[in-house]
Amino acid sequence: MPFLCLLIGYVLGNFSTGMIVADKHGTDIRHEGSGNPGTTNVLRVIGPRAGIITFAGDFCKAVLAVLIGYWIGGEMVGWCTVCSSVGVICGHNWPALFGFKGGKGIACTTAVILLMFPGYGAAAVLICLAAIFLCRYVSLGSILMTFSFALMLIFTHQPFYVIAWGLVICGLCVWRHIANIGRLIGGTENRLSFKNDN
Repeated sequence: MPFLCLLIGYVLGNFSTGMIVADKHGTDIRHEGSGNPGTTNVLRVIGPRAGIITFAGDFCKAVLAVLIGYWIGGEMVGWCTVCSSVGVICGHNWPALFGFKGGKGIACTTAVILLMFPGYGAAAVLICLAAIFLCRYVSLGSILMTFSFALMLIFTHQPFYVIAWGLVICGLCVWRHIANIGRLIGGTENRLSFKNDN
């Protein structure tokens, strides 16, 4: 059953809200801005409303994946939800339908941590928002969100597989932001803006 949940999550992750929204605006988002079909690039290239819709769509598909895992496994934090949540993030990041070139999975990650661990998830999201508000680096806020969430799981002595899940989520986020980390270190990372300034 966990493998089935992983597969279902992956399939749902292939649904790219950013691609659909951009197409409605006559744009192939993969060839605009950073080339990423996620919320931040859609926001920069098309505008705030399109960015919000993209975030909402990606958030909802992740919620659906976790709820399916819950329905199959009977636990909100169990092997089925762990697998479905990782599956939907990976499906978003590396969608087979779009040549394995997807987003960075932050909207999906936000959804799964809020749904599976509402308290810790909310605290991690607040850390993310505070970082973005203070420095306007979405990449830094995203990394801090997943890193702080993983630390919360470790320090509250969650079961081993749950801690491993938190570390995997954090690792996926860091991996997708390797280029951003390099730009952060070099001082050339793009700050959040509503203009097409990629």
